[in-house]
Amino acid sequence: MENQEILSLGYIRQYLEKNYAGRRIKSITPYSFTVGSDHNNEGLQLHLGIEKALFYGHLYLSINPNDKNLQEEKIVIKYRSYFNHTPYFKHITRFVEKENLINESSSSIELFDSLEIAQQSTKYDFYFTFIGFKIDFI
Repeated sequence: MENQEILSLGYIRQYLEKNYAGRRIKSITPYSFTVGSDHNNEGLQLHLGIEKALFYGHLYLSINPNDKNLQEEKIVIKYRSYFNHTPYFKHITRFVEKENLINESSSSIELFDSLEIAQQSTKYDFYFTFIGFKIDFI
């Protein structure tokens, strides 16, 4: 690989060409979306995936308590990562205890093609926001 800044678009393009040579890049466009709970009628879904495309960029997790009664919460996140020579599913589980009324947020840089979320309670508003690029393949 040429000297590219790690995790730059140039690096990701070369990474895909080397590790996933069977996929030819058609276009790379700025892209964002949010999936998560729909307790406030935001119209959000709990899954996202587009055929023949990858998403590369930042995933931001935000969990916030709302005015519903205290409940324990279990949130399960599943997405297929391409930061490996063979794609694999990452499974992340978040447990929020009844007494935990603190807002939580975290972020990571990811390369993935699908994202699914399962949430058990209505006490916590949960959002997973992606900001980055959609890489379309021929």
